[in-house]
Amino acid sequence: MVGLIRNLRFSHKFLLIAMIGLLMLAVPTVIFVRVNLDKIAAAQHEVAGLAPIQDLMKLTQLSQQHRGLSAGVLAGNEAQATVRQAKAGEVDQALDKAQAALGQFGDAKLKTALEKISSDWKALSGAVASKALTGPESFARHTAMIAEQLSLADDTVNSAGISLDPNAAGYHLQAAVLQYMPRVTEGLGQIRARGSALLVKGQASGEDKVRIEALANGIRGSMSSARKSFNLATAANPAIQTALGDTLNNAVVATDEGLRLADEKIVRAEVLNLPSPEYFAAMTKTIDVQFGLINAAFGALRNQLDQTVAAARRELMAGGAIIAAFVAMAAWVMVLITRTTVGSVNKALEVAEAVAGGDLSAHIDARGNDEMGKLFAFMEERGLMDNTMIVFCADHGDFLGDHWLGDKELFHQPVVRTPLIIYDPDTRADAT
Repeated sequence: MVGLIRNLRFSHKFLLIAMIGLLMLAVPTVIFVRVNLDKIAAAQHEVAGLAPIQDLMKLTQLSQQHRGLSAGVLAGNEAQATVRQAKAGEVDQALDKAQAALGQFGDAKLKTALEKISSDWKALSGAVASKALTGPESFARHTAMIAEQLSLADDTVNSAGISLDPNAAGYHLQAAVLQYMPRVTEGLGQIRARGSALLVKGQASGEDKVRIEALANGIRGSMSSARKSFNLATAANPAIQTALGDTLNNAVVATDEGLRLADEKIVRAEVLNLPSPEYFAAMTKTIDVQFGLINAAFGALRNQLDQTVAAARRELMAGGAIIAAFVAMAAWVMVLITRTTVGSVNKALEVAEAVAGGDLSAHIDARGNDEMGKLFAFMEERGLMDNTMIVFCADHGDFLGDHWLGDKELFHQPVVRTPLIIYDPDTRADAT
């Protein structure tokens, strides 16, 4: 290796140094590019997961409505049978859409889980249509199926990486819309279904009232957690507040109204005289407001992820431009150093060859800003080069590894062949 480098031309040696420098720069450059590309890919994967999650949320919303309608029909309200049948058709369509979205997302396990939900739904829908099960059995099977839907949505969140969003705004926003708000809508959905059946019967036991009150307390806790997460998200990114508008306040107000209705007309009522369809419609309106907030939050979350992608791309482009500029500047400096160094060496070689051939008239231009260059320039300016003799010599050389030696120790060529160059401006010296 030493011999190879020793035999390289100066220009090739500088080129070798430049290549080593580029290799050293390549490592942090690759890391920088890889980190930003990973960030972009992660955000894009999160965006890809939003569509199936939103479709699953719609499926849950319709399933909850079908649960409430089924409760009324199985309790004896035949007027809701046609509405229930139409709602079952909507659930079928929502299932098909969710299956298509999960198919595009490309997670086989999630698709398999949805296929099981679809199978369970077909069996449940048929049993309700034929009245082959009781109201409590329908409620239990609906609730179990909805729990599976919410669990599938949560698994999709994890598969898309949304739950691990590194940005504070994105993290708190997804926690609000994908963790706490589904608990609010499911709690309200259960209160709607239980209340609809109780109002058809016109009576509620103490146990029934306790269950509704327990659900209400859970809803209040989930809504409080959702509001906190929404506030943290908007604090981290005020643009989210603009995207949400009044949907958060509307959802809070609607939740309070829905819980107040259940409390006044069922939990604290001595006589259950509110028509079941009226109660169902009022609670459905309350729940729809919650889903309005969820949909608005999905839009805000998508915008947040789009901003993450755009920011990563800007950082990648800016970093790439800086690196490219640095490489160009370093290359330019390296070329200048190589040219000046090689030029000086070539000029010295040219003069040395001329002297060796007996030509002592070679002229050396004094250029450069180093110490010797400034000295020669000063002498040229003052006319001192015409009457000044310059002698370049050395007392000895060093082995530097030759003959396995380091300094000057024995009389071998590397230490005894020392340079002696004499510059005499007097033309009479040209004859000697």
